[in-house]
Amino acid sequence: MESFFGVPTAYLATGAIVVLVTVLAGLGNFARHRPILLSLALRQVPRRPSQSALIVVGLMISTILITASLATGDTLTYSLRSAAVEEIGRLDVVVTYSNVARLANPTAIANGDPSSQTAMFPRQVYSQLLEARTSDPVLTRDVTGMMPAVWLTCRAVDLRSKQGAGAAIRGIPADYDRAFGELVDATGTPIDLGRFAPGDAVLNRAGATTLGAEVGDELTCTGTAGAFRLRIAAIARAVGLGTGSTVALTVPLGWLQSSLPPSQAQGVKDPINQIWVTLRGTLITSAELAPEVATALRSRLVDEAADSALRALVSLPEFRVGLANRRPNLQLRVQRALDELDVLLTGQVPAMRNAPGAGEFPLTVPKDAKEARERLDRVLRVGGVRAALVQAARDLPDPARGPEMEGLLQRTTGYLALPIKEQILIGADRAGNVLSTIFLLFSLLSVAAGLLLVFLIFALLVASRRSELGITRALGASSSDLVALVTLEGVAYATLATIAGVPVGLGVSRLLLSILVWAVDSGWAGFTGSGARVAELAKWDAAPRSIVLAGTVGLLLTIATVAIAAWRVTRVTIVTAIRDLPDPPRRRLSRPASAPLGAGPAGRVILRVHEAVIVGWRRWIGPIGILLAIYGGPAPSIRLAIAHVARYPYRTGMTATMFAVVVFMLTIMQVLTASISDAQGDRVIAYGGFDVSGQTSNQTVILGAAPVDDLAISIAGSNGAAPAATTVPTTSDAPVPISPEDRTSAERTALLGREPTRLATEAVENQTLRPLLTGAGTRVTSAVALLQLSAPRPAWGGYAGAGIDEGFARTNKIRLENRTSSYPTDRDAWLAVARDPSLAIVDSGVLPRPELRGRTPGLGMIGFVLNGLPGGPGTMLAQDIWVANPLGVGGAVGAKRMTVIGVIDRRASSNFRGVHISMDTLRGLGQPFRPALARYYFTLAPGTAVGDARAALGEAFFADGLQTIDLDETFRNQTGPVLLGSGLLQLFVGLGLISGVAALAVVATRSTLERRQQIGMLRAVGATRHQVTISLLLEGMVVVSLGSVSGTVVGLWLCRNVFAVQFFDRFSPGSILMVIPWWQLLGTLVLASGFALLATLVPAWRGASVPPVAAIRAE
Repeated sequence: MESFFGVPTAYLATGAIVVLVTVLAGLGNFARHRPILLSLALRQVPRRPSQSALIVVGLMISTILITASLATGDTLTYSLRSAAVEEIGRLDVVVTYSNVARLANPTAIANGDPSSQTAMFPRQVYSQLLEARTSDPVLTRDVTGMMPAVWLTCRAVDLRSKQGAGAAIRGIPADYDRAFGELVDATGTPIDLGRFAPGDAVLNRAGATTLGAEVGDELTCTGTAGAFRLRIAAIARAVGLGTGSTVALTVPLGWLQSSLPPSQAQGVKDPINQIWVTLRGTLITSAELAPEVATALRSRLVDEAADSALRALVSLPEFRVGLANRRPNLQLRVQRALDELDVLLTGQVPAMRNAPGAGEFPLTVPKDAKEARERLDRVLRVGGVRAALVQAARDLPDPARGPEMEGLLQRTTGYLALPIKEQILIGADRAGNVLSTIFLLFSLLSVAAGLLLVFLIFALLVASRRSELGITRALGASSSDLVALVTLEGVAYATLATIAGVPVGLGVSRLLLSILVWAVDSGWAGFTGSGARVAELAKWDAAPRSIVLAGTVGLLLTIATVAIAAWRVTRVTIVTAIRDLPDPPRRRLSRPASAPLGAGPAGRVILRVHEAVIVGWRRWIGPIGILLAIYGGPAPSIRLAIAHVARYPYRTGMTATMFAVVVFMLTIMQVLTASISDAQGDRVIAYGGFDVSGQTSNQTVILGAAPVDDLAISIAGSNGAAPAATTVPTTSDAPVPISPEDRTSAERTALLGREPTRLATEAVENQTLRPLLTGAGTRVTSAVALLQLSAPRPAWGGYAGAGIDEGFARTNKIRLENRTSSYPTDRDAWLAVARDPSLAIVDSGVLPRPELRGRTPGLGMIGFVLNGLPGGPGTMLAQDIWVANPLGVGGAVGAKRMTVIGVIDRRASSNFRGVHISMDTLRGLGQPFRPALARYYFTLAPGTAVGDARAALGEAFFADGLQTIDLDETFRNQTGPVLLGSGLLQLFVGLGLISGVAALAVVATRSTLERRQQIGMLRAVGATRHQVTISLLLEGMVVVSLGSVSGTVVGLWLCRNVFAVQFFDRFSPGSILMVIPWWQLLGTLVLASGFALLATLVPAWRGASVPPVAAIRAE
């Protein structure tokens, strides 16, 4: 664990050590001046070894929980870092090129994600950097290797084993730089890429395991870059370039370049899309050098001519006026970045805009040209700034200025040198810190229960030695001396507890890791995604600073609690303490004589009610007497138990609270877990009964989409607020302008390109696939604008539109939580939508959520809200809405009036978001705002293996580049880690029950010793050993019942309030409802009661077994 709430744990450990040393120095100085008190304190530890052991066990619980939390955090952080480094190996910095307005995601680039929007660039850039490596001192000192590469992603299927998985195709030179590690086969022999035939590839060991592949197998790889057929020429050992837990295929760079389709090569000569850079140091420490190296590389990739032209264009007066007009409608961060741009271009700081604080954009005059270049590069890489500059250039009278600005931005900031390993390690550290913080926060209540146990132990310890303390006071010791005496004794116990608690806490963290690994390896967890890969690479780790922090904090908390307990319980009177008499009761303020219970009208009413109860009670005396005569055996034991518990309310309350805080946290966690599980449903509910879904490489991206930064710009204006409809439609064909924004329809393409439903139709008719499939359907999504005239404030809002074909409607099992009465079943409603261009079904996310509206300017993307629908499941009235293309122009693209006839179940809405309309209706809306996405859904015949069906689909539609996913596996990968993590947290928090068990053991032991004479008298007057044992056991049961029930009730009350204020709607609108897992709560209560019986069984049995004579004569 690197930090806790932003504070480095190294600082926390240092501060805790300083405080602890100061406290121990003060206590040591006191003991040096009063050695007799130190002797009195320490002599108690070895006198009663069993009691001392019980005290140490009780005191070490807080240390155990803190140590386990920090060690678990270190283990998670280490595992995440190992998983990250395992994937990228020696790759420290990656150079890419982006030719779009929005720059790519660094992590996606490193993973070879084609959606990261990286473009091909000439290999000549690599040669340029090789020359710079010899002349730049930073590159010469830190760079140990550099290599050009093409990195693509695809869906790989082994044609022999029929297994498929996502894969990366890496094209590297045959004479690749060995600084990145070597490619060797299972025998350790180096693999020579230069001798490969066309289509030969090296598969890493993890990929071979995933695909069940062997040397000589043929693979099909389909992705956005096209379709490839490969033959496995070798399987690499998991070292060097063969590492990684995902499927990775390595091929010669020349062959991959020649196999790229023209659309992917983009007309670039000798194309590559990445340059790999490795740095000196270890796999981890090399990341520390990456930022400086990345800066040096970026400085070598700047086009000086383009930089000068960009400065000249931005400095034009008319351009600055247009940019200033757009400035008020931009986000605050973009505004500040534009202020920084002004400072860098003019060299002057605008006084009115120089907001306080340095931050990302300091708004200060740069010291030198290097700093100016770095800051300008940072500003121009902000997506909002790039979009604002392009829009301002388009506003100029010269229409060529817009394309010119785009070209200058690409040439100036197109090349990216990203410290990829550093960024991934930072992300891993953040994730580890979050998980560690969650464990630590959830353990705080258990730690609090442990501190209450410390308080209770010393309260009982002092109570058993009141005579000794009274004599000490009589011999001249002051009250502060008694406090110091008990505190010194507590420090001795606390030191032993810390020495024992830290190793036990480390053992608990290792146990949690073992449970995690077992759950993944055995398949019990049920998921195989990234969470499983982290578990596979998990290795226990505990940083020394975490161990020191846990020990010092645990010891400090125990000492502080002991000191407070000592101050509280050593306030004794000498006479009563020596004679072991109870302290005289404190004087309480008497009630005024004018307020007796029976005075006034209210008192008379109470007396009347009391009299009626007594009179009514008489009729039950006879039956109750008969029942007591028959079943009244345990009655004396019950009365004795309740009487003793009521006699010591302080002791009872402390012990019950320990159980209450732990049960309280367990109740909250169980309710949240059950609610999340209910929101996710099962695979059939979440994915509408479909087994496989897929998409093709030639329909996921449609070129020529409008370069608009956000949908909110088109449908809501640049400030994100939804404008009122400028024209109210009266018929379904009435044109409705949506926004007065400028539109360049020549830059857009057709909505669907080629017919997307063709593939689903062919799949059902295919002779090979027909025995495997029972149905197939198509769902095409695109952005649309919606309007409801019956809303309180009619306004156009953006939403996702989904066109469905009849195959999708016929085969899906997507539940509707609301449906008009005109359709008997959900299937009828879906078929009606697919066939009738005037009907629609919406997801539950479109329901009103007032707390979400107007929260941020960018909310125009999901700004539409449908009013008039019921708040829960049931029949609904049809609602009319208007659907239009956000790019509608006058009468060219008109709005369509639609009737909403159903609302999708909240558990499936996240996977089927949007307003569902017929395919013809979506096609009739015209050109898309953004590229439309076609996804295909398939249902399998009973008994069909998903792997076989996916392999057959990939083979049948190889030319289309069909990539499929197993929806059942996807669902398990989504829900499995959440449920497993929740279970581990509950197990961890449940360790706090040890505090309650130890408290009960202490209380039961003390109670038995205090009442030996009473027990002897009870045995002498005829009470059996069985009755005495039951009485002592019931005392513990009463305490546990009070704590467990109160903790459960308070936890349910808190959960009810959290769900009542719709807290989770901020993250998942309308999808999470409160579900109470009664059986789990009952199991928790039974578990707590069982622990109570175990804790009190031995003291109760031993106390009841004492002979009456020995008990009566006990002193």
